[in-house]
Amino acid sequence: MALLHLLKGAESISSLRDRNAAAAMATTAIVHLFQPLTFWWLRSETASDSLLMVSRTGPNGVWLSNADKVGGTERLARDDLYQRHPRAREAIESHRTLHVPLANGNYSVLLPFFNPADKLDSLLVAECREPLNPEQQDGIFCFLHFYANYLALLDYGELDTLTGLHNRKTFDEALERLLACQPEFVGPGEKRSVDASHPFWLAVLDLDYFKRINDTWGHLFGDETLLRFSRMLKETFRHEDRLFRFGGEEFIVLVRAQDRDHAQQSFERFRRRLAATEFPQVGTVTCSVGFTQLDPARPAIDTLGCADQALYFAKANGRNQTCNYEALIAEGRIEVHAPVEGGSGLGFDIDDYFA
Repeated sequence: MALLHLLKGAESISSLRDRNAAAAMATTAIVHLFQPLTFWWLRSETASDSLLMVSRTGPNGVWLSNADKVGGTERLARDDLYQRHPRAREAIESHRTLHVPLANGNYSVLLPFFNPADKLDSLLVAECREPLNPEQQDGIFCFLHFYANYLALLDYGELDTLTGLHNRKTFDEALERLLACQPEFVGPGEKRSVDASHPFWLAVLDLDYFKRINDTWGHLFGDETLLRFSRMLKETFRHEDRLFRFGGEEFIVLVRAQDRDHAQQSFERFRRRLAATEFPQVGTVTCSVGFTQLDPARPAIDTLGCADQALYFAKANGRNQTCNYEALIAEGRIEVHAPVEGGSGLGFDIDDYFA
């Protein structure tokens, strides 16, 4: 029966493209296999030494996952993990599952799972009434291997090959889902709606004078600039913020912030950090930013058009600045965006218009 449940879980996950829903389904399949009293599922992050909390036991025994963004994405530094679970280091370094007897008669289970490159992929930390048997361990390992392969396939279809950020197709789908206010998974069997008190904000970021970099230093340095820019995006924004390469030197960031000022602070923090960074050979690189609040009553193409219009204003008025569409409208500095049909106007280098 346990094997059948795992197979059904794999079948359900393979039909999904939503990572949060897939994580919830995977958690359900895993915990059903050995019925833990408490449970943490941690996954390694390639860009840091911290571990991402995929799911855990929350208040009153409710399963929570990182689809629940109200409290922010949970991460755990390895030192913090070792402090909470001193034998976690032993389990990871020895590549074996540990069953540690507890004073209450239960067992603390520490199960590490490694990818084919022998790097830690996942660590399960659970309290169980009895140790896992070999069949349970094998079932968990097989399922984690399947889940890692599933995520790798998603990455192949959703990520930009140069920068590793989400690509244009993924952005189109993500924006449509957000504007439609589709419910998100909190944990297995539970759903919630987007928290209206913390709206989403969409920003278009465009590197200033990027064509000059390509023309002066060549496309290899241009690609290196895009890579470093993308890496800085990942380092500056939160895990739950969504980062996309829209095309060329144009990028899109989706953040959740309680108001316009907090959203602007997020984008400004990145813009200032970029302007203060020296790029090899190229020197100083800046970007212009236009952003707007997501409004379910406004079609996706018009939402993008509003952020695009704020970006145009930033470019036309000196570049290297962050402009908000709603603020510009309120100040009478631009006209209300006219609904359009067809594709976005970001398919060309807008620096050409403000040379």
